[in-house]
Amino acid sequence: MPTVSPLDWVALRLLALKPLNNLKMLEIADWPMLIKDRHRLNDQLKQLGASRYAHQQAERLYGRAEKLLTSLNSLNCVVIGYDHAHYPPLLKAIYDPPIVLFCRGNTLLLAEPQIAMVGGRKSTQFARSTAQRLAAQLTETGVHVTSGLAIGIDQAAHKGALSAGPGTTLAVMANGPDLIYPQRHVALGEQIVASGGLLLTEHLPGTQPRPHFFPERNRIISGLSLGTLVVEAEIKSGSLVTARLALEQGREVFAVPGAISNPSVKGCHLLIKEGAALVESADDLLQALYLPLRDQAPLSDIADTPLLRLLAQAPHTIDQLAQALMMSATELQIALTELEISGFVAREGARFVRLR
Repeated sequence: MPTVSPLDWVALRLLALKPLNNLKMLEIADWPMLIKDRHRLNDQLKQLGASRYAHQQAERLYGRAEKLLTSLNSLNCVVIGYDHAHYPPLLKAIYDPPIVLFCRGNTLLLAEPQIAMVGGRKSTQFARSTAQRLAAQLTETGVHVTSGLAIGIDQAAHKGALSAGPGTTLAVMANGPDLIYPQRHVALGEQIVASGGLLLTEHLPGTQPRPHFFPERNRIISGLSLGTLVVEAEIKSGSLVTARLALEQGREVFAVPGAISNPSVKGCHLLIKEGAALVESADDLLQALYLPLRDQAPLSDIADTPLLRLLAQAPHTIDQLAQALMMSATELQIALTELEISGFVAREGARFVRLR
């Protein structure tokens, strides 16, 4: 097979072929040379039943690819083609793997153990706290958390992972690597890269997010991971699509239960009824996947603190806690944030309540 350069991979991606057609292109022994020959390429595209758009792209393929590669280099974005040493083996094993990944950050994470964490955008505070706690617990063991950078559970999962240390989370995007969507998560995306994590996408620079890109992105989230955990989701949701994709890919599916009166957890309860493993802590995930368990302080030691004992009596504001415990607001905020991530407390308006 001829040498395949990043430029060749960008050119192939520019054809906008379906993933399975991309794989068929790779089966042609001289495919990098083929896409440089417009007439032969058009013949091959006809055999694949490619769209008229692909034929139009073939006319000026490498000129556009060179401009895009320049743009990628300016972003410090690495092109990981299907034959690249860092292309994740788990992702390569799915039915329709992306032919190329555009990555900003630590590409070594692609081959390391990951668990996907997904859930609803319109999530409850309790669910977000649970996602943060579980993500932090997982990353403390060296298992990375993969999600989609959306608001709600995705955001909580990334934040929980970042709280536990650098290089702990991967975000799969449904747009080009030069964009972060939603815009409110620009700082979060940059924090992921700066901390040693990874942003990745199968889309070229300049690609805006479109509705059909999100379910396509979800196959990558589940495909990268040993298993997929759904924290809170309705029955008709993208999170359940991701869970179904994980099952089709032969991966484990997990779900966090919730109150039966909460319609936002009906999707999780359905998954549990269908055989998904019920998850209460990161240990449940690690045991199911035969991953090493972490050493942790006994629950009784964590729970037996003046702050938690006070919150067990009644919800309190920060000012009330500061007065009762003679602590500064800054000290309290740090302590409460740690307890919130660990799942011991949650915010209810201006007050904090104890959960367990």
